[in-house]
Amino acid sequence: MKTGRILTCIAFALVVVVTQALTKSEAGAFLVGRRLGDAETVEEAARLAAQVAKPLQNTDFALGWRKGVAREYAARALRELAR
Repeated sequence: MKTGRILTCIAFALVVVVTQALTKSEAGAFLVGRRLGDAETVEEAARLAAQVAKPLQNTDFALGWRKGVAREYAARALRELAR
């Protein structure tokens, strides 16, 4: 997908955050009909996707930090998709 094209369908799933993949329909629904090249769109979709994240307790890092990482990885994936 090239920057500026409008999404007509997207499936957004978080993996390696819990023991099974989680789909986040609010993030996907938010993205439909929007241009993925827009920074605000990416940030809002990443925020919506990260809301469902419940990172595993198998690390020394704080829960807030791990949830922030889920948001950042969601944003990175969307920016990569827009390229």
